[in-house]
Amino acid sequence: MIGKKTTLFVLLTFAFLFIGLGFGSAVTESFYPTSGYDTTGSGTYYLTSSDLAKVASSDNAMYESYGRWPGDINAEEIVWKFSPSIDSNAILSNAKLTFEWQRGWFMEDTARIWIWDESQNDWGATIWLNNPSVNEDITEIRDLSSYINSAEDVNNLEIKFQAVDGHNPNYRKTNHDLVKLTVTYDLPDTTPPTCELDYIKNKVSDNEYYFSSHIYTNEPGNYYLFGSAEDSESAISSVQYNRTSPNDDWIWDSAVAVDGDFNELTETWDTDFNDNAFIEGEHTICCRVTDDAGNGPDGTENCDIICVDSIAPEVPEVTFDNPSECVPNYINEAPEFSWTDLSETDEGCAPIIYDIEVYFSDGTLDYTVDGTSEVSMTIAEPENGQDYYIRVRARDLAGNVGEWSENSTHVYYDTEAPSVEITGMPWDADENNGYAWYNDDFNVYESDTDNLGVWKVEYKVHIRGGEDIVDWTEIEPNGNFSVLVPEQCNESGLNTCWVYKRAIDYACNEEETHKEYDIDTLPPVTTKTVSEPRYPGRLFNWIGISWDLDWFVRDDTTFTLTCNDQNMSGCDETYYRLNYNNEGWGNWTVYEGPFTLANDGIYEVEYYSVDNVGNVEETNYEVDKVDTQAPTTTKTEDPLYEVETNYNFDGEPAYTVAGEDSVLIWKVGDTWKLRWTDDWSDHIWSKVRVRIITETPITNFQKYSYENDCEGNHPDCLEYEEGSQMIIADTWVDSGEDGIEFSQEDPNGMVTFEIYYDGILSTERVFLGENRVHPETNPFSVPKNRWVSGDTIFIISAEDSEVGVNSIEYSIDEEEFNYDYNNTRFTLGNYCEDGYINHEIEYTSSDLLGNYDDLKKQLVSVDCLPPEITILNPNYEQEENKCSLSVVSQIWDTLSGVNSSTVKVELLNSTGDVVRTKYLASNFESFFSGVIDLDGLAAGDYTVRISAEDNVGNTAYSEVPITLLPGVTVEQVTGDCSINAGEAKTCTFNFQVCSRDSSAVSLWISKLYSIQDGERVLLDVIDPFTLNSTISNEQGSSSVGLSEDGRHPQTLEPLNLVDDNCEKVNGRIYGAFTLSMDFSENDTEIIGSNEYYFDYDLQAYNYDDECF
Repeated sequence: MIGKKTTLFVLLTFAFLFIGLGFGSAVTESFYPTSGYDTTGSGTYYLTSSDLAKVASSDNAMYESYGRWPGDINAEEIVWKFSPSIDSNAILSNAKLTFEWQRGWFMEDTARIWIWDESQNDWGATIWLNNPSVNEDITEIRDLSSYINSAEDVNNLEIKFQAVDGHNPNYRKTNHDLVKLTVTYDLPDTTPPTCELDYIKNKVSDNEYYFSSHIYTNEPGNYYLFGSAEDSESAISSVQYNRTSPNDDWIWDSAVAVDGDFNELTETWDTDFNDNAFIEGEHTICCRVTDDAGNGPDGTENCDIICVDSIAPEVPEVTFDNPSECVPNYINEAPEFSWTDLSETDEGCAPIIYDIEVYFSDGTLDYTVDGTSEVSMTIAEPENGQDYYIRVRARDLAGNVGEWSENSTHVYYDTEAPSVEITGMPWDADENNGYAWYNDDFNVYESDTDNLGVWKVEYKVHIRGGEDIVDWTEIEPNGNFSVLVPEQCNESGLNTCWVYKRAIDYACNEEETHKEYDIDTLPPVTTKTVSEPRYPGRLFNWIGISWDLDWFVRDDTTFTLTCNDQNMSGCDETYYRLNYNNEGWGNWTVYEGPFTLANDGIYEVEYYSVDNVGNVEETNYEVDKVDTQAPTTTKTEDPLYEVETNYNFDGEPAYTVAGEDSVLIWKVGDTWKLRWTDDWSDHIWSKVRVRIITETPITNFQKYSYENDCEGNHPDCLEYEEGSQMIIADTWVDSGEDGIEFSQEDPNGMVTFEIYYDGILSTERVFLGENRVHPETNPFSVPKNRWVSGDTIFIISAEDSEVGVNSIEYSIDEEEFNYDYNNTRFTLGNYCEDGYINHEIEYTSSDLLGNYDDLKKQLVSVDCLPPEITILNPNYEQEENKCSLSVVSQIWDTLSGVNSSTVKVELLNSTGDVVRTKYLASNFESFFSGVIDLDGLAAGDYTVRISAEDNVGNTAYSEVPITLLPGVTVEQVTGDCSINAGEAKTCTFNFQVCSRDSSAVSLWISKLYSIQDGERVLLDVIDPFTLNSTISNEQGSSSVGLSEDGRHPQTLEPLNLVDDNCEKVNGRIYGAFTLSMDFSENDTEIIGSNEYYFDYDLQAYNYDDECF
């Protein structure tokens, strides 16, 4: 021990340097500025992250400050701020500043740094730096330990750098390469030590007992206590222990270090002998520890219990726990036993455990269970047919052992179920379709056995998918019983009645079986299937009776009766009978296969079936209506324009093959013949297309002289199918002739012809009959042309008084039928662009049973084009100063023709308003004319618009612009005004003028005439200015004179021809004037005293501002 202690002293001497004061290992860390600012320039410059990175290492990447360095007190500065976060409990031992810098220009004085005093919240100590040469690095390490005393000082440290140049305070430059703070500090030990109780040792027997949570011993006496202590940072300084016993208490006595002293991080310790022994009962032992840092002892306590127990446990009593409900000691599950829980009565402190021995009934040991704390057990993996018993003894953890218990009750373990079955064929089973069917009570026989004997037998009756009709009922083993139908088995069907039987042995093992019986107490079900065509019925009145119909059917609809016994005994026979139109029921007939109902009318049908065990179905009833009548299809009267075509097709026309351009049509009996030929003198092919539609199917069709070839440069193509009503012959004609011949089922049926010669619907090249008459139109129809427009609405409807209309169907030109289910409306407008004019409309309807009306047809010609209008008068942009306008136009329509009653002219003003309307009269052929009254219209631009409709309502318009001019024109003069130069020298005449936008009219004489040989001769032997003339009316008088040669009228005051209010005149002016004229004697001598005539000029004057 001395040597050991000496060694420990040496080690402790060194360890004390580090842990003797209760501190952990010293920590040294370096920190660099994290922010700052520079005031050496203009204003304050805040350092960036790149600036700060330059002073974080000595790498010649320097922060350069270029600014003014005045002297001493006024010196500007660079501030470096640090922000470490060392633990606030740290004890600083050393702080150093490493400062590497250089000056760029000469400074007579040096530089200094200031240290921030956090406690004073001001700059504290000043440290002067050495003055380096220009552009020379200098590194200074300054001890700051005198200025930095706490973690708070470190965490808030700021360094202020100043360069001072008092003699020459100009701009200077300093470079900074490294600013580093290095701090060494210790952290105090605050971690408490721990102590452990390891074992105790009897001072007499040297037996050792180790602690887990408790120590149990049946050996009272004196014991040594052994333990350990540990600390992670500071040395153990002392260990104390405490004891609470039934006979004694020790209060925190000091333990002894095994090596003699407590001065290491890990120590073992023990306690010395104590006179007070450990007696019967529980003893609580605790330890606690203190380290050199002063941690502990509170909070380091650790306690364990020593139990001294020398009392042996009592003998337990064993009980069998799971007897069966049948014979108690016979069971079919692993036997379960329990025994007295001695822990509740034992006087010792040590826990009780039990040992178990399991035996077969012959005394053979099966297996044992040692040291369980449980007070019950289940035999593990028992063998079927074995008889088991057990015994139990108790012992405690201190080593005290009790006596074995008495043997338990013997228990017989049996898991083998008895044998049970239902045997024998029931006496009243009816076998049909391979199954035994019952519709009355039946007996059930059974047998059962077991190796130990049957304890109980029961049966029950269950309906499949339902409930138990008879619950479990006990019967004698190997007996029989009856099942009542339908009282107990009331569900018909295959395997619907389930009879269960079970046998139970002494150990409550049971075996169950059942037999499924087929019950048929239901009649079969007969289904009537009605084939297509059919339609659901409704209330329907027939022969004065209202019937609630199941179906509408036809006479070819089949009725199928299907018997279904619902997977039971099966159908035997099916019967039915009919009542037609309420005339009486027929006899019942065995159904042998599908049947139909022959005639239109009401059929009542009754039917039923019988199954193989005699169950009879109730009679089924149904009523159906046989409907074979088609609906009636009608088409409204279309707004047709029909024109009889009384052409004579008799006799073959004479023609010259290759000598004329012609299509020739004639008729021989009921056969139509067509030929077409070409004037081959120009050696140019002619193209002929003939399209024919007949009212009934075409018969006896033949082609003449050409091949039906639709290919090549000049194809001869024929479109016709047998039974069709349409022929299209599309051919090229050269020096030969082509043609077709045909007839139709109805010789008097309508036929339409549409003939194109070189692409033109020509009438001039079509010749009819021997007389070679041209048709009036092309296309044309026989016996009449039936014209419609592209907007003509065709309406097709259908009625059906029985099942009802299903669809209305129509087709145009033998295309696919269109279907509709209401009134059908359509036009032929879509066909206006296909190049054909003649069309065939086919239409029909069907009812809901598929009865179709006869196909009906109509042939029509579609006129999609309006008439053509040419305005002959007035001319385009004609100027007009009259009070009436003559209108002349030529209008023609080569198809349905012009409707003469619709031709009218309208005059529109410049805003589009109609100011005049006039219907034009037909003069001859295609010419129409009329006069528009312009009286009262102001001068300006107008439009003359002529409109006309053809006979199917297509409307055309044509317009020309005109201008109505202001001024005056003569409209009418009544009476012949002549003056006799030798007599009265006056005349009176009536006239009217058309004055537009004028307020006054002047008149003067322009020319005089004499009559020679009945002809007017200009009188030019007299000076026009020698005559004095006066014209007067009710408004006044004025002088008038002749013009020179009638070309330049003399300007005279106008003679007012309107009333005094000076309104403008737009219209006709009527007046009676008296003309007086002086002839001198000389004049009379020259011209003679004869009768003379004169021409006069009228001119309009506008007086908008004032009257005259």
